[in-house]
Formats: sequence, C-alpha cells, structure tokens
Amino acid sequence: MHAVKLCLTLTLLALLTGCGWQLRGSLMPPLEIDNIRIVSAEQHTDLLRELEDALLNQDINVVESSADYTLALGEEELRRRTVGVGADSLAAAFELKLSIDYQVFNGEGTLISAQEQASITRSYDASDTTGLEREQDLLLADMRRDLAQQILRRIYFILQESQS
Repeated sequence: MHAVKLCLTLTLLALLTGCGWQLRGSLMPPLEIDNIRIVSAEQHTDLLRELEDALLNQDINVVESSADYTLALGEEELRRRTVGVGADSLAAAFELKLSIDYQVFNGEGTLISAQEQASITRSYDASDTTGLEREQDLLLADMRRDLAQQILRRIYFILQESQS
C-alpha cells in the first residue's frame, strides 16, 4: 500500500516538473547583470521594497551609484472605480488599477528603452463592508508584487535586446 502511494506521489511530482509549472513570481532566466540603481519619484514605497526583494532574489544588488543599469520610476498611480451597484444603490464592487511609468538606462546614462508603463487591474466585492479596508490593503500588496514582477520581466527583454 505504501509503495502505491509513493509511486503515485512520484508520478504526480514528475508531471508537475515536466509541465513547466513554476512557483508564483518566478521570473525568466536570471538577468545577466550584477547591480542596478533605482531612481524613483517617490522614496521608501512598498513597490520599491517589492522591486528590491525581487532583484535580490535574482542575485542582483540594488546600489546607490555607479551601476550597470538604472531603472527610473515615475509616480505610482492608483485609480479606483465602481464597477457594480447593489440593490440599495450603493457600490457593490470596485476595480483598482495600479500603474507606474519607467525607463531603463545603461551604465553610461544612455536611455535603452522608451518610457513604458506597467499596470495591474483587480476587482473586489464591496457588498460586505466588514473588513473592506483590510481586503483592499491586501489586494494592493498583491498588486504591487505583481507589478514588480511585470517590470522585471520587461527589463529582462529590454536587456536581451540591448545586449544583442
């Protein structure tokens, strides 16, 4: 009986690894850089912390000066709009859109990508008002994590194009 369970577990594990499944947040192959500088219109934000963590997970150091590349970030923009109204004519669902403009420069300060925008949109149910603010905060944290991953994936392609 134990041999059957072990065989089934190993088979499922082999299927998962063979199908290309990855943990959420996994990036493409590691970026071929040692360090990067982040210049931001806003300081000490949650998005900056997410970007720094994601870069460190790729073994890329975030430095203050003289870096291989510079990532210039604009201001984070959050838009919230009502997408559903309940029977009592109050908002029952909202949509959040988080976006940021960015550019990438090489070590000499030459622009290697046009200004681009990364954005994430999520909806949530507002019909149950208990914990609504906490739900929005959790959703925003998740959106910032996804936004950081989106920026890093795009940087990967920008650097591939500039190095070839």
